[in-house]
Amino acid sequence: MPSPDRLRVLVKEIDTDLQQADRLARDLAGARARWAQPPSQEELVYVGYMLHGIYSAWESAFHRIASTFENRLDPAQWHAELLERMALDIPGLRPSVIGQAELLLLHKLRAFRHFFRHNYAAPMDFDEIQLVLKRYDEAYAQVGARLNEIIHKLDQLSAGSEQHDQDTESQS
Repeated sequence: MPSPDRLRVLVKEIDTDLQQADRLARDLAGARARWAQPPSQEELVYVGYMLHGIYSAWESAFHRIASTFENRLDPAQWHAELLERMALDIPGLRPSVIGQAELLLLHKLRAFRHFFRHNYAAPMDFDEIQLVLKRYDEAYAQVGARLNEIIHKLDQLSAGSEQHDQDTESQS
């Protein structure tokens, strides 16, 4: 079990990742509100950039959790493995971070992020971006709520571990 100090640091790191995702989500909402019909290629690329950033902020939080509790991820498949692991409830170690519904949506968003990151020549397709945005809209509140639940549980775990450590010290 991580130390209470490590858990407090993890809480702050996850909170920072969530704040970054929220900032990008506000920018994304503003960009969507200003879209021309149909959006220009520049507008589509900007929206893709923000979707990439939001997913990356969530993935950063997931990676921090995995690094704190489970440590090892297969370097060849770690992006997909990380999502699968976050859906696991591991008794005695940590609760699940996301549910099955979020897992499916996040796999789709991960695929888009991979495409966006490695796309050097293909124009962005408005219909495809709309589909990605639909998945993002479904995932955004759910993933944020789940990560906030984990923050709350980690705070409780940290307080409980610290109390246990103090009780152990006073008995010696």
